[in-house]
Amino acid sequence: MTIIIDHRSSARRGSILGSIGRGLLSAGLWLVRIVSAEIDRRRTFALLEMDDRMLTDLGISRGDVHQALSSEAGEKPSQRLADLRAAQISARRAQIEEMRREARAAR
Repeated sequence: MTIIIDHRSSARRGSILGSIGRGLLSAGLWLVRIVSAEIDRRRTFALLEMDDRMLTDLGISRGDVHQALSSEAGEKPSQRLADLRAAQISARRAQIEEMRREARAAR
C-alpha cells in the first residue's frame, strides 16, 4: 500500500499565514512610529511654555519650535529642531572661519 501526502495545501496555508504576519508586523511598526511621533510632538510643544531666554539658552528660538511643529504627521519635530540647530552651528562656524581668513589676509 502506498500513501501519497500532498504538501502543497499546507505550504499554501503557511504562505498565507506568513503574509498575514508580515502585514500585521508592518501595521504594528507603522502604529509605533505614529505614536512615537505624536509623543515627540507633544514634548516639543511643551517647549513653547518656556520663556525666550530659556529657549535661547537651548540654542533655539520660538520660531524654530513653531517651524518644527509644522512638520508632517509621523515626522518627529525634535529631529527637525536638531537638524536646524546643527545647520545654525555649521553656519556660525563657517562665518568664524571666513572672518579668520579675512583677518589673516589683512595682515
